[in-house]
Amino acid sequence: MIKIKQLIRNLYRYRRYTIPNMFGLGVAIGTLFLILQFVSFQLSFDRFYENELCRVITTKYQDDKEVHKSTVTYSGVGPALLADYPQVINQSRIFPFGNSIVNHQGKSINITRCIGVEKSFFEMFELELLAGDTATIFTQPNQLVLTVSTVAKIFGSDVSYHDMINALVKLDNDMEPYNVVGVVEDLPANSHLSYNLFLSYPTIVSTWGLSQARYDWNMIDFRHYVQLREGTNLSQLNAELSVFGPNYLDMSSSEYEMFELERVEDVYLSPKELAYDIALHGDRQTIVLLLLLGLVLFIVSLINFINLNSSLALRKSKNIGLQKVLGIGAKKLRISLFLDVLIVYGIAIGLGVGVSYVETYLLQKTNFEVLSINELIRQDYLSFPVLMTLIGLLLTGGLVAALVHYKVASRVKPTDALKARHGKVKGNSLVSQLLLALQFILSMIAFSMGLIVFDQQRHLQEAPMG
Repeated sequence: MIKIKQLIRNLYRYRRYTIPNMFGLGVAIGTLFLILQFVSFQLSFDRFYENELCRVITTKYQDDKEVHKSTVTYSGVGPALLADYPQVINQSRIFPFGNSIVNHQGKSINITRCIGVEKSFFEMFELELLAGDTATIFTQPNQLVLTVSTVAKIFGSDVSYHDMINALVKLDNDMEPYNVVGVVEDLPANSHLSYNLFLSYPTIVSTWGLSQARYDWNMIDFRHYVQLREGTNLSQLNAELSVFGPNYLDMSSSEYEMFELERVEDVYLSPKELAYDIALHGDRQTIVLLLLLGLVLFIVSLINFINLNSSLALRKSKNIGLQKVLGIGAKKLRISLFLDVLIVYGIAIGLGVGVSYVETYLLQKTNFEVLSINELIRQDYLSFPVLMTLIGLLLTGGLVAALVHYKVASRVKPTDALKARHGKVKGNSLVSQLLLALQFILSMIAFSMGLIVFDQQRHLQEAPMG
């Protein structure tokens, strides 16, 4: 059994090799962790719903050419889908109206991202009331449901949710009061819908006087979400929807509209470019580039780790030769050589975890949206495939590094080692030269990819919102 004391002594004796090696690989692993944290969160959007939810997309054609694709359509679409297709078991029309000034007891509070929805919205999106009666909410005009953070802004953080039910507030310049009938948790950070104030849909018809919101096939200003029966084949249903538009719309032969459904979990990274889209979106290309960048950085650092360990194996050649002369068994020597590498590799992984926490903290201080590993696990945002890929990558890297170190060290002949000056023997440099060339090429690729990712992110931040 290899003594721990001996392994520690080797780490200290060759610290000029091991310390830079550990820190270099640790920083790369920390960066890889950070990238996978970001990617894992991006891939988690809207994966938590138990209901099978879809949004409705409308495409307008002229002379059989697509001229317009959007998320806005007629108020009659949702009810008609529910009535005509047994695969659709629930629907909700939504009417976003941007920001609203809430007036309460002489205070005016600006609430962002306000939306009018039907009662079914809370059932479909599984929003449980913290206070209020599920049987009566949104059955009448001028009713509001607020999120926890919105309640804190308007009523204060120490208010009892149950005590504030039926509290009256006013919106913008409306003279009629609005009744708070419910409180819900803030929508999860990984939801493409991030609204703070919900208005009862009957308000749009009665108080606001928009009769087209009741059931209409002329005014295009509404969004729709539907809930499908469990196990519904979406491709087959979309094929059936080819006759839905012509059944309700009076279209000429050269101009017509088609409808399709898109699963909610696909919305955030959807490649579709839709007009009037209210959903939050990520960028699939940026995620792919970041994954490749993290992989390249890890490989470059692993090559450097392997090269330094190969040099260290030659540096330790006299000790290895003495061990062979003294008759130390091949199995014991192999275990010793493997542990020399794997212990350093394990410490580098530990450093990588620490580096990722530091990088996460610094990025969060600059308001960059990235969650720590603990937050991802606690909020169930961690992607299992991403986690298994990371574990597999780290295990493979450690095994490869240990095998190369062993191969280099095992070529040392006892006689050559004992004759060599300062305990050094000449090693085969061809593999090292090839690895160095590959390392340089990958470094250039990583630099180029980093520039592309930076340019993509800057474009997303500076692009005008629709």
